[in-house]
Amino acid sequence: MRPTTPRGQQFPQWVRLRRRSEFEHVYRGGRKCVRRLLVVYAAARVCDGSDGPAPTRLGITASRRAAGKAVTRNRFRRRVRDLFRRLHGDLAPGWDIVVNARGAAVEATGAALEKDFRSCLIALELLRPADGDRPPPSLPPASSCDAAPSPSSADTNSP
Repeated sequence: MRPTTPRGQQFPQWVRLRRRSEFEHVYRGGRKCVRRLLVVYAAARVCDGSDGPAPTRLGITASRRAAGKAVTRNRFRRRVRDLFRRLHGDLAPGWDIVVNARGAAVEATGAALEKDFRSCLIALELLRPADGDRPPPSLPPASSCDAAPSPSSADTNSP
């Protein structure tokens, strides 16, 4: 019998990156953090026209070269999805995140994977450190979702 995910802890489509163009946007226009077990890319989300900040989404890649057979690649994906699920409420809204597996990730413990993932999210300023010393995570630049330029920046030299 297949185990089911408890209600409210699922990984719905609206928090996933699914199209190649979404992954390419993150790779081209984002920031990158490299750790021993994984590489994390993050880019401000492209506006979808809705009001308020867009939720942060996740994409995961695990190549055959880095993660081996399908069973180990899928295990890596499940582990990263679980970490994201637990941290999603603490992440800054309005970002797309892509996690790439590195070779050592498949044999790493859950604690080591979590440590590297958290470390990258903190370095990318998407997650507040556990000690709370730093300011809250930064939001994406306002210009990425504003349709019109702000009046103060458009007319600075007028009398």
